[in-house]
Amino acid sequence: MLRIPEDLQRFCDGKAEVPFQGKTVCEAVNYVCDKHPALRDRLLDRCGKLHAHFLILHDGQPLSGPTALESPVGASDTIEIYLIASGGCTIAATTWPARAPVGVNQIAPSHVAVAAKRIPRY
Repeated sequence: MLRIPEDLQRFCDGKAEVPFQGKTVCEAVNYVCDKHPALRDRLLDRCGKLHAHFLILHDGQPLSGPTALESPVGASDTIEIYLIASGGCTIAATTWPARAPVGVNQIAPSHVAVAAKRIPRY
């Protein structure tokens, strides 16, 4: 099964888990994206590579490196997709509440808590 984060489930007919076919993680993700085209635009860039703000786990182990998506998978394996915090900006460039505390513009982006991203629930 391929587990979909809650924020992306609306692009998979509301499903939290989607069956896949394929011999590698890449083939499995592409299979699911073929079945749910709206998901492809959110997961993959124009070159077909996974966007940087996603993390893929294969049977609970994070995949990393240039050949990570070529990891072999079996029919009983679990692939999980997680949204991770990425990027950065200054507070002044964001939509900050008008009642923000004095001095909030001096907060470094690395100290800003990312509350908008939630850990997916399955």
